[in-house]
Amino acid sequence: MSDLRMVAKGVVWFEDPEPIHRLMRSQCSAMRSAYQAIHKHGLKGNDVKIRVKQNHMAGLNQRYVSDAVSRAKGIRHDGVIFGGKKAWKDLISGLISKDDWVALRNDQLYSRGDLSKSGNPNLRIVGQELWVNDPSGRGSWIRGQLFVPEKFEVNLDCYDVRLTSRSDGRFDVLVTWEAEIPQIEVVPGAIGIDINPSGCAVVDVDGEGNLMSQTFLSQQRMQFASKAKRRSDVELMAVEIVRRAEKAHKSVVVEDLKFRDKKGSKKFNRMRHNFLFAKITEAVERRAIGRGIPVVRINPAFTSDLGVLKYQRMYSVNHPRLKSWACPPRQAPTEIGRSLGDLG
Repeated sequence: MSDLRMVAKGVVWFEDPEPIHRLMRSQCSAMRSAYQAIHKHGLKGNDVKIRVKQNHMAGLNQRYVSDAVSRAKGIRHDGVIFGGKKAWKDLISGLISKDDWVALRNDQLYSRGDLSKSGNPNLRIVGQELWVNDPSGRGSWIRGQLFVPEKFEVNLDCYDVRLTSRSDGRFDVLVTWEAEIPQIEVVPGAIGIDINPSGCAVVDVDGEGNLMSQTFLSQQRMQFASKAKRRSDVELMAVEIVRRAEKAHKSVVVEDLKFRDKKGSKKFNRMRHNFLFAKITEAVERRAIGRGIPVVRINPAFTSDLGVLKYQRMYSVNHPRLKSWACPPRQAPTEIGRSLGDLG
């Protein structure tokens, strides 16, 4: 079994949204206060919470304050501009008003889940409603009509909830929870992938390293299209790779590449900038884990040379240092040779 963080998105409507905005302002202010206590005054541990409670308990309860402190502790770097750097520049330039800037800084209400508190102590899903704990009145709840698509099966035992404002007066709801994903029983062998700027080579080998099948998944838009189209192609590629692994009942093997921050020619820099290695790897891992398929990262050292020595002559693949454009796009022996080396 493996734990996977699940996410569901929905929308909630309150008859009177002002109390929700009031809670957002109070908790966001508490979070900024906690951030200052950590990064400016050097406070740690429970001292941060004590300092925040001195000024913010009037409009919040202890759990709201604790969640604000938890958010602040998750911010590791100094010099954060709450509301966003771009919005800050727009405020200085007069493109947005101060009210707009303040609204951006106070645009979240967050509550962590708790097994002992009916799933969540402050933002609670009850049937088709979202109940928001109102500290201004003991035992008082603000109820809103909640819509979450049926495809999301939220685990109500313990779940986190985050509210953000919308321009139409409603609120976006983000619900996250831990789900146990049973891993499939895998057979000896693996599905190896080698990611390149123009696509991804995929090979299926048995437990002794013998080639069972190979292909090259090419998406021409990956290098030059808009961000949304490239993301779509990445997801489609991940779907196909995981489908093959699921059908073969084998683990997925990927290279654990680390790119040096070293400048080269303009052509190389442009290629590296458009190289979606991290996004493809992340998409494959996310989908594979969701399907219960193990993902193994390997050291990429000498994998190309291993591919030459073990597979070049046996399977009549070209030398992996030949330029990939010289190969037919659906065969791509360069990438195939490298992927086979990964599993040697």
